[in-house]
Amino acid sequence: MAFNVQNDLGTVSDANAYITVAEYRAYWADRNIDTTSQIDATVQGLIVDATQYIGQRFEYCGQPLEGRDQTTSFPRSYLYDSFCNLVTGVPREVKNACAEYARLSTTTPLSIVVSASDKSIKKESDKVDVLESSKEYAGTKASAGTWGVYQIADNILTSSGFVHLSTGFGRA
Repeated sequence: MAFNVQNDLGTVSDANAYITVAEYRAYWADRNIDTTSQIDATVQGLIVDATQYIGQRFEYCGQPLEGRDQTTSFPRSYLYDSFCNLVTGVPREVKNACAEYARLSTTTPLSIVVSASDKSIKKESDKVDVLESSKEYAGTKASAGTWGVYQIADNILTSSGFVHLSTGFGRA
């Protein structure tokens, strides 16, 4: 799939990114971090991963501007920030968080962490005379997964007032 940055109208077909490579580099340059050693194709992949993570990790107020045809969570209609201001386009907070998650994903996978203890036991049996024990797991429960905590990026989004932490899989 090609690298397609969503516009403020939500009309980019097959959009899979909130920011351009230039916006990513500018964000980090403002923080005195040099990203010039990262090739553009790599940065594009990081941005796509971050955009997908933002769509899965959080639940948002409002509705996608272009409804079911929109491939990203933003822009949204009926979206207000914590000061009751109408938010249009792809918000600055989303773009900044996208840059944060993208750089973070170079060292840390952006995913749900699920341990074996988060699985529901479908069947358990013990055979005492031969000291045999077995467990069969039914599979991973979606609600049992926990999201990683990425303090700066998470706070950028959650402090906006239009984002809620998601406890399970899926996209709002």
